[in-house]
Amino acid sequence: MGVAKFYLWQGEPESFTAFRTFALVAEVILGFLTFTGSLMAAGSSRSQVDPQRPVTYPFQNQVNIGLLLVAVACGFALVWKPVELATLFRSSSSSPSPSGSSSSSRSGGRTCRP
Repeated sequence: MGVAKFYLWQGEPESFTAFRTFALVAEVILGFLTFTGSLMAAGSSRSQVDPQRPVTYPFQNQVNIGLLLVAVACGFALVWKPVELATLFRSSSSSPSPSGSSSSSRSGGRTCRP
């Protein structure tokens, strides 16, 4: 839902307040962690992952901490400059059409909001 709200608010730069952007970043990071935990639980319940033996690899903690730091740094950057960095995440459907009008998609000629 956080990513969907992010794309919906791209057309309204005033919607990118620091609080809203921080809430979206936190929602995406926590959602990623929840999804990863669900995958591990599903693998464990199907006996594809041995619950008695942890799955590890060399430098696992360093890699995990590094990925968390990158995600948090990207989140802080997005909270700090939301409008400027939002242009990095523009979807192809939100770009103007070659004729100069906004894109409309099979809606009987009505303009759809990105």
